Amino acid sequence: MTVELRPITAENFQDVIKLEVRPEQSAFVAPNVRGIAETGEVDDGELVMVRSV
Repeated sequence: MTVELRPITAENFQDVIKLEVRPEQSAFVAPNVRGIAETGEVDDGELVMVRSV
């Protein structure tokens, strides 16, 4: 398996929050939108995202 880190941008944000883990893994991982909200930073009024796997 290859893992690739990419910036989360306005263009790919909707695709990122739609990503899901397998049902049997869902108890161990928060939804992407929650993780983004917890790790995002505000820069000049815009949410600056970290990275998506």
